[in-house]
Amino acid sequence: MTYILDTHPLVWFLEASPRLSAVARAAISDPASQLVIPSIVLVEISYLDIHDAIVVATALVYRDVLRQQVTVITKDEAIRQSRLVEVLW
Repeated sequence: MTYILDTHPLVWFLEASPRLSAVARAAISDPASQLVIPSIVLVEISYLDIHDAIVVATALVYRDVLRQQVTVITKDEAIRQSRLVEVLW
């Protein structure tokens, strides 16, 4: 079987993350599987944190430039641990 991998399943497989379903893990691990990784997936992996950076940068602009009270609502651990902005979760 040929499988086209999206970004998160690939990352979760490489990290041995429990977020990857058992069925997906089995398919990716199967030596008989042909895995195709689209080039956009490789690009997205190299910029995986850019989305978070844009969210934080937006909050910083509202806080530091526009002088507004700002809180980011997110479960994202990287944003929460950065302590760059106030977070609500």
